Amino acid sequence: MAYNQTFPTSTNDDYDYDYEEASEMFVWTELMPTLIIYSITMILGIVGNVLIVLTTLLYKRMKSPTNLFLSSLAVTDLLLIVFCIPVKVAKLFSYSWSMGALLCKTVHYMQSFTAICSVLTLTVMSIERYYAIMYPMKAKYICTISQTKKTITAIWLISAILAAPILLVQILLPVGVRIQAFWCVRNLDNVLLWRIYELYMLFVILVIPTTIMSITYSTIVLEIHNIKVCKVRDFYNLNIIYINLNCTL
Repeated sequence: MAYNQTFPTSTNDDYDYDYEEASEMFVWTELMPTLIIYSITMILGIVGNVLIVLTTLLYKRMKSPTNLFLSSLAVTDLLLIVFCIPVKVAKLFSYSWSMGALLCKTVHYMQSFTAICSVLTLTVMSIERYYAIMYPMKAKYICTISQTKKTITAIWLISAILAAPILLVQILLPVGVRIQAFWCVRNLDNVLLWRIYELYMLFVILVIPTTIMSITYSTIVLEIHNIKVCKVRDFYNLNIIYINLNCTL
């Protein structure tokens, strides 16, 4: 199996490639389970996500803000499956990158884009649920179908911008002595840039969304708990009043 790898140096003389020798090193008993898993994932992913999108588009009663957000998630999953899984499968049969610089950057850009888009969508869904629970009257005017479509468009545009830094750190590295080959790897010549990018992605994908979702869902849970407590208290008070009335009569 071949993976993107990072190494402490990027000098071409450190790598020695021989395609004939490399082709003999493949162990098919190890590759077959991976190929089967990728194939099943691709088929189920395409069928499942296409069904979600078609159901939302074809049936008007299914067009709710939540379902539109789920359809957006399904489309991002489809993009990830279509762009990335075939490339991952192709890389299983080569220890180098033979698909050019454009595809090297495009595939990794799509990976970042779909990840950011999915996380932002889940974050916005938590905010939408927050308004629906905490401010139900206001949510009727804010959480509408048209507003949801605008929000999804904004999410995709913002995700496209936030994913752009990967284009700076992902490069096509020439390697090999007897036969020149290429690796699609992170740019290790600029360690500071690479570390800044990793920190940037940590905040964009994990820290900020997790913080927002933790606040919104914690508030929702507390509100639902308080509503239940109030209902129990009101029921208890009504029983007390009923008993007192019976005793008086």
